[in-house]
Amino acid sequence: MRLAVYLEGRELHLTPIEYKLLCLLSKNVGKVLTHTFITKEIWGSSWDNDVASLRVFMATLRKKIESDPSSPQYIQTHIGVGYRMLKAEREQETDSLLHSAIDSRTRGCCKLPSCLQQPLVL
Repeated sequence: MRLAVYLEGRELHLTPIEYKLLCLLSKNVGKVLTHTFITKEIWGSSWDNDVASLRVFMATLRKKIESDPSSPQYIQTHIGVGYRMLKAEREQETDSLLHSAIDSRTRGCCKLPSCLQQPLVL
């Protein structure tokens, strides 16, 4: 499966779970997604250990996409609630966040409708 995400012209190497998280967040820019919603979308369930795993995946995803993970530009934590993909400063960046990568075999990376035709560019 070929998943492509670009940040400032360079390709990032994400795990399939990190990629699905990024797809889900970019499809819902500006909305706070609860831990329960995210874990159900990604894993199909929402157990306590799923939320713990989510926190680990979000931390590693931030390290890959944020220039300073302690001061996020893209993903904001809402403590005790969930996460939100922040709107980009420039409209063009926001538009590119709403598109996702190609899986050449299935024409999508995951169940999310935004993951169909274009590489995800941050």
